[in-house]
Amino acid sequence: MNLADETCDHCEGILLGNKAYRVWTEDSGRILLDMVVCYACNLEAQKLGLNSDEVKTIARPSQK
Repeated sequence: MNLADETCDHCEGILLGNKAYRVWTEDSGRILLDMVVCYACNLEAQKLGLNSDEVKTIARPSQK
């Protein structure tokens, strides 16, 4: 997928500059949150202490 065609899972803004971040949290090995977000939402997630990594491509499950 092309990042230019994607939107932030949190604020629904367009992912600009080919920058996207995966934000996740887990408890006892179980994933509780897994989102692809924009730079601004990534900064907020970091302030909340959530895990995050920059991603280059996005592979999302197909919506059925």
